[in-house]
Amino acid sequence: MASRNLKLAVSNGRGIEKIIYFEGLEHEMIIHPTIHGEPILTSQAFYYLKNLDSVALLKFDISAPQLSDDQVEYLIDNYLFEYSTINLTSRMTTKISEMVFWKDDYNEIYHHYDQANTGALILDQGNDPTVISVEPIDENVGLSDWCIPKNYTAPIIEDYVDQMHELLFKKVMIQVMPNEHRDGYFGKKRIFELGEGLLDLHQAERLDWLRNLDKNADYHTLSSSYGSELDVDIPIEKVTCTKLYNPLLLSYYFSGLNDKSHWVVLLVITMFLSTILKKHRHYLTSMLELKEINLKP
Repeated sequence: MASRNLKLAVSNGRGIEKIIYFEGLEHEMIIHPTIHGEPILTSQAFYYLKNLDSVALLKFDISAPQLSDDQVEYLIDNYLFEYSTINLTSRMTTKISEMVFWKDDYNEIYHHYDQANTGALILDQGNDPTVISVEPIDENVGLSDWCIPKNYTAPIIEDYVDQMHELLFKKVMIQVMPNEHRDGYFGKKRIFELGEGLLDLHQAERLDWLRNLDKNADYHTLSSSYGSELDVDIPIEKVTCTKLYNPLLLSYYFSGLNDKSHWVVLLVITMFLSTILKKHRHYLTSMLELKEINLKP
């Protein structure tokens, strides 16, 4: 069935290093790592998964009634609160304090990229009848992309990623004598020691194309076009929420996550612990009964 998607920024979601699939309420939601800021000039060849921020993706059937902003916020808050009762260290919220997404004025010919720091010339000759022509001046460059700079930057970035990939397993011959702090070594050594979760630009960009995620899988694989040894498996965590929490509780809880006031933090902790105790009351009761039985002579 056809669907539309709504993407929202997430605070305190950096370094989750997984995909979280939410279900049980009216609409499904996915939280996943992402590259923020629409980079062009600031594009990187590689990103580490643990350094990426996260984004929430809500999926709606085309035929479903459209939700208001308040209904969307309430739906997301319920999912994230349910997640926080499972992962007690989570502080994820869609209440953000820094701009992550922005809306450009389509009447302007420069749109924002690179964390809204760079203006890129946007001219859609195929669909905008006011654009008579767009032609390069000195180079033989096809201007098929309506984001004009990408016609120039795409091949440069592609070459850059290729050349950086060639260095990943590059070796040099070394002769190092031992000392009191380290062993000696004579032979070949790689110039890089790679950490876990290294994604090239193309893999990182595919994180934003998870609309057909297999919710029954345990991992989502980001394949590398440079060899299977560079494939990255991202765990999929599934969260089911079947109840709606008190909207006032949710409002205080998520507002308090980014609030530095001690009394607000104390209130949030108190409300959270109260919910946890209610949620796991049966489990705690069973444990206490088991302990009582074990203590009997």
